[in-house]
Amino acid sequence: MQKFITQELAATTELIETGRGLESPYYTVTFGPEPIGMIVVLNSQREVVVGELRDGPDGTPLAAKASGKVRLGDLVCAVNERNLAAHTTLTEVSRDFREAGRPVRVLFRRSGPAGAPYMAGTSRADASGTE
Repeated sequence: MQKFITQELAATTELIETGRGLESPYYTVTFGPEPIGMIVVLNSQREVVVGELRDGPDGTPLAAKASGKVRLGDLVCAVNERNLAAHTTLTEVSRDFREAGRPVRVLFRRSGPAGAPYMAGTSRADASGTE
């Protein structure tokens, strides 16, 4: 399964970079030094999902929300080419974001309707790349 996911990730990255496959549900966002402002959760299939997009203290949208691309419910597939499918805890996911450095390139997969909420009671982790 891990080999299949790695191959799918490589193929998807190529489609995105070459502009082919515009109908693909996959997309990337590169975040700079500013706070990402994204909280992730694990869904019932243990996939990493965007659970919340945050604003800064002054009400200005943080990077993920400001990008206009990231939506609640989207799957977070990879951080700087590192596949998140093998992660079993949000601690591992948070560590990958912290250790990724900046800029950080995140591969997402569109999932479900815009604004689809995560399930109540789901564990959450800050994926901003900061402590």
